[in-house]
Amino acid sequence: ALNALCKWPDSQDCANAVSALAERLADESRLRKELKPQELGNALNALSKWADNEVCAAAASALAERLVDDPGLRKALDPINVIQALNALSKWADIPVCAAAAIALAERLADDPGLCKALNARGLSNALNALSKWPGNPVCAAAVSALAERVADDPELREDLDPQGVSNVLNALSKWLDTPVCAAAASALAERVVDDPELRKDLDPQGVANALNALGKWPEIPICGQAASAL
Repeated sequence: ALNALCKWPDSQDCANAVSALAERLADESRLRKELKPQELGNALNALSKWADNEVCAAAASALAERLVDDPGLRKALDPINVIQALNALSKWADIPVCAAAAIALAERLADDPGLCKALNARGLSNALNALSKWPGNPVCAAAVSALAERVADDPELREDLDPQGVSNVLNALSKWLDTPVCAAAASALAERVVDDPELRKDLDPQGVANALNALGKWPEIPICGQAASAL
């Protein structure tokens, strides 16, 4: 039900129904325990559409606690669920248990090359965007390095990123300026920005601003300067 309701985040009736379901999730540990891995990922994803709602935050915190406490559950999440959960948890980056759950998932990304490789362009962009909420955490830094390596090494993946994805990835990578593989990934993306006028044309104003801000963090890398000038 939550997954269906999140298709209409602007509807007050849906918001009321979500609050009622979120209250049950927050209050009933048995209900949370019965959720299968995919259902938990879907529930977090749905709740994140109402991130400012206190009841949704409480339900998300309770689900995050389950993720922290249950390594088997984290391992059972498929690549889509991992990204769903990470992306959702990043909406509550200031809630300690949500941060702890996200970091536990980041550990999977850092330690499991197969998981990193299984992500498509959108999933990778969403993962980097989520991880960028915790730039000071070493586990998140390790996960970002693993993902950045894919961006640097895989031209097809870079080509598959849509304009918003390019902007989001550049923005995320710029949070780890001193990591060589992040600079290498940013340089490879900057090359795409320089070579692809259609991509530049399709960036919305926010995307242009984010990309410019990110590229400006590597003034010593010529291609980043060229990409910024092209934008």
